[in-house]
Amino acid sequence: MVGDRVIDRLGRRRALRAGLSGVVVGLLLAAWSPALAPALVGLALAGAGCAVTVPVAFAEADALPGLPAGRGLAVVGWAMRAATLGVSPAVGAVGGALCVVGLPALCAGAGRVAVPDLPGRQPPPPPPPRACPCPSGRPR
Repeated sequence: MVGDRVIDRLGRRRALRAGLSGVVVGLLLAAWSPALAPALVGLALAGAGCAVTVPVAFAEADALPGLPAGRGLAVVGWAMRAATLGVSPAVGAVGGALCVVGLPALCAGAGRVAVPDLPGRQPPPPPPPRACPCPSGRPR
């Protein structure tokens, strides 16, 4: 309902960045919120981000130079289907292997690697090691 207006106002590239940011922030809010209301707001924000991201991704894929008409569109469509089927079991497997405590630490570490350090910023000292609250009672 609103995605087309956002794309027209911002342009494809800026709308894609804004939509992906909305998806990430919304899903993090939904995953880490302690109550139902913020989780629902996060899911709504993620849905609004998808409403912008998916049409732009399809349009950009269909306009790739050097590919026959429709080829890029088909590749992106199949990649989205594969991601839909594969991401949930992958997150479950990683979460089961790392416990509830280890998964957020893995996400934080991936973000630390993806975002370079700012000049002049000192990293915080590492936290003391804690035991994992796994059913077995021992860290994995």
